Amino acid sequence: MEKKRPTLFSQMVRAGKRTYFVDIEPTQGHQRMVLLIESQGPGHERHRVLIFEEDFPRVLDVLLAARRYLEENPFPLSQS
Repeated sequence: MEKKRPTLFSQMVRAGKRTYFVDIEPTQGHQRMVLLIESQGPGHERHRVLIFEEDFPRVLDVLLAARRYLEENPFPLSQS
């Protein structure tokens, strides 16, 4: 039976029909990883992205660049 890894950090964001979780857990190799989890729909379907600690600074730089782009380039929402 697989042991459950302890969660070192966890925060949740509710966004309409979706819920996002940001967790930090240790790896078996004694490092840490960031888990981005999206939960949605009536069956709470989940999607997970694992980012290892060594890659996190580069991924964060790209996410911050994407945030700046969104702030500087507003896009009108289409009326459907």
